[in-house]
Amino acid sequence: MKKIILAAITVAGLSGCADFRSDMLGTPRDGMPGARIGMRTDEVMSQTNWGRPSRVHIYTTARGTTEQWVYGDGSYLYFTNDVLTTIQQCCRRPKTDPLIQQ
Repeated sequence: MKKIILAAITVAGLSGCADFRSDMLGTPRDGMPGARIGMRTDEVMSQTNWGRPSRVHIYTTARGTTEQWVYGDGSYLYFTNDVLTTIQQCCRRPKTDPLIQQ
């Protein structure tokens, strides 16, 4: 029952998202370090190679505010109460990966 309620809260929260204007979108910044767990949102924006996200989904729960930063390549950053908690990077395994059956 708790999982169903949490899923409903999450979906309801994600329905209101903030879009950045296209002229505000950042581009990958080569030579800058990647994001690290524990960084604040302003640090990720100014000190890493992630740049500005294409979308931000914000939702609030009893534990605080969570932001999901969405990037065009399918990668995501998750912040809880302004602190980076999860980095999800999109990648595809090469065809030579032994875990992929050919």
